[in-house]
Amino acid sequence: MESDGEFIMAVKYLSGNRLWGTNAERLAMETDPANPITTDGSDTIIQFKETGTFTFTPAGTFNVDYLVIGGGGGAGTGGGGAGGYKTASGLEVTSTAYTITVGTGGAGGTAPTASTAGSLSSITGSGLTTITSTGGGYGGLVNTNGGNGGSGGGAGGAASTQTGGTGTSGQGYAGGDTAGTGSPYAAAGGGGSGAIGADTVSASVGGAGGAGTSSSITGSAVIRAGGGGGGITNGGGTGGAGGTGGAGAGSNTTGNAGTVNTGSGGGGGSQNHYGGAGGTGIVILRFPSSSSYTAVKGTASNDPAEVLSINLPNGSVFITSDTNVHYMWNSSANTWNEVA
Repeated sequence: MESDGEFIMAVKYLSGNRLWGTNAERLAMETDPANPITTDGSDTIIQFKETGTFTFTPAGTFNVDYLVIGGGGGAGTGGGGAGGYKTASGLEVTSTAYTITVGTGGAGGTAPTASTAGSLSSITGSGLTTITSTGGGYGGLVNTNGGNGGSGGGAGGAASTQTGGTGTSGQGYAGGDTAGTGSPYAAAGGGGSGAIGADTVSASVGGAGGAGTSSSITGSAVIRAGGGGGGITNGGGTGGAGGTGGAGAGSNTTGNAGTVNTGSGGGGGSQNHYGGAGGTGIVILRFPSSSSYTAVKGTASNDPAEVLSINLPNGSVFITSDTNVHYMWNSSANTWNEVA
């Protein structure tokens, strides 16, 4: 079935690495994963990476670990703030549809076009206290303060004192300040999920972005959600380093973008060049592989919805609902083989 030019599917994921759906849906899975589903030991991990909305529906009650990061803030001359960072384990989910939203990164700006904040990422559902990670604050333009957000944006380069935006409690830290130290008017770093953004070092050296935070929810330690480095308003000088976790470095020309799916802030630029865009957010779930569920792109009202592209464990079995044939996944060849 077609809808808005996209192939529409609803594959059911069963326990024991078994899947059930139509033969057309099976064939459509032979693609590179945009939202990978992997395993680590006895657990399954889903990384919701594309911006937009998804629906996750457990077939029963079980516990999940989660990491939710909002989109990073776009930079002006000041570095963008990291998206809000929330993580926890042991969240009980039941057989209801949970809506998952992945936030976009904010746009970089240059006078007179202001940079923008990142957008939120969240998990919502019946009986659940909504989990929301606020988008990162925007980095300030020349003579402007940084914006508030999950982590605050850094203050723009200025002839007078400007302040960084505030972070959200439990999600991130504030952006750095500028002290009006004179030309070429270095700007401050954006706040990170693990530390505040640095103030300007001197008139010609921008403040570094705040550090990100490490998580091993996928099975490997990854640092995400760093603040963007401060730029240099009038060119010359040295931009501030981006915070650990994929943040953009500041520059005396065009700022560097935050890395996608880290929620990191963009790096600040000069007044005649755009600051870097913030990195998109991400939502990650981890739960026992013995648990059955469905995961689709779209909302519960879009039924059926587009199945997530999948990175299947080798030996997974797909049972076709329309032809009643069993296929086994060959991960090295990225294809299905019919089981005799």
